Amino acid sequence: MTIFYRGYVISQVESPEGGCTVEGRRPQRSQVAFERDSRAAMRWVDHDVIRHRVAEAGWRYSDIISV
Repeated sequence: MTIFYRGYVISQVESPEGGCTVEGRRPQRSQVAFERDSRAAMRWVDHDVIRHRVAEAGWRYSDIISV
């Protein structure tokens, strides 16, 4: 199963342990994370998108959201 979510690609790993890989935005599409399931992968993407928007605004992520 492959999910395209907010510009990222989440792919289910075919192994007994399972899990999902998260590949970054174009043009590179390199693997940026590995999560236990698609819900956790989407949560990771949401946090990454927020981090990038905060950085673009010139703020520090740690000042706004505690992870």
